[in-house]
Amino acid sequence: MDKARVLNRVYASSLPGRAKTIMFYIVNRSNKELTCFPAIPTMARETGLSERTVQRALKELCAEGYIVKTPRYRKNRSQSSNLYLLVVKNDNQADDSAFSYFDKIPIYRNCHRGGDSCVPP
Repeated sequence: MDKARVLNRVYASSLPGRAKTIMFYIVNRSNKELTCFPAIPTMARETGLSERTVQRALKELCAEGYIVKTPRYRKNRSQSSNLYLLVVKNDNQADDSAFSYFDKIPIYRNCHRGGDSCVPP
């Protein structure tokens, strides 16, 4: 199971405790496509961490390649909660493989590659 691979990778990592806590939360909330979209205040409330600590943890997880964060937008173009994709890596897998899921969704196609400033069409 892919979630098990992700969890094993987290257990073996040297991530700070805050990042592991948030990663376990995201794994627990993710669906069969390994995505979820919890809001930062929700993650903070449910983990007992501050919102700023959750933000730092998410930044660390993105930087270390454990998750891919993609902004989501409502029809009126206001921002909604971010979409998080768990990155499942095999030893022989290229780092860019996590993006294949988003390439299948027209509104997100190439959006995640531009960083946080992405605005869907």
